[in-house]
Amino acid sequence: MQAFALEREGKLTQATAAIQTLLDAKSLNAPDTGKAWNILALAYADQESFALAQHAYEQSIHLLERSPNNVKDFAMALDGFGGLYLAMGDPKTAAKIKLKALHLYEKIEDHTGIAIACRRSGRARLP
Repeated sequence: MQAFALEREGKLTQATAAIQTLLDAKSLNAPDTGKAWNILALAYADQESFALAQHAYEQSIHLLERSPNNVKDFAMALDGFGGLYLAMGDPKTAAKIKLKALHLYEKIEDHTGIAIACRRSGRARLP
C-alpha cells in the first residue's frame, strides 16, 4: 500500500525501489506479487520507461490471470497494459487489451471499472 501511495504521489523512484524490494524478498503470495508488478508497471509507465513497464505488466498479468479470486486486479492490469500500448502509439493492440479488461469488468459487474475502461478507450458503449 505504501508503494502504491508513493506512486500516486509522483514519488516514482521511491515507489519503484519499495516495490522492487518486495519482489526481491519473494515474500508475497502470487496475487499480491501480481499486484506489486502492476504498481511497478504504473510507475515505469509514468517515467516513460516503456520497455520496463511492458515487462512489469506482462509479469502482473501472468500471475493475476491464474487467480480466479482476483478478477478485478487482473482487469486493472489489463486496462493499464492497454493504456501503455496507447502511450506507445499502438491503438490497435491497446483496443484489444482494453476490450478484454472491459469484458472482465462486465463479468464481475464492476460499474466503476466499466466506466473507466470505456472512458480510457474512447468507447461510449454502456453495458
